[in-house]
Amino acid sequence: MAWMGFYPVFGILFIILGSIVAIWFIIHVEKGFRFSGVKSAIAIILLSVFFAFGIQFLLISLGAVG
Repeated sequence: MAWMGFYPVFGILFIILGSIVAIWFIIHVEKGFRFSGVKSAIAIILLSVFFAFGIQFLLISLGAVG
């Protein structure tokens, strides 16, 4: 229960990290000299994980259950 106070901070941190990965992914796809499928897959996985955990932590901190 001691971690419950940090859930909003973790949620915002994960969403910020997800945004950074999203920007990196867009730059990689649009401005990269050679397209890398492996880097794109890693970016999509990280993007999904960061946003999912960020939203989950924010929902838990706001009292959502289920």
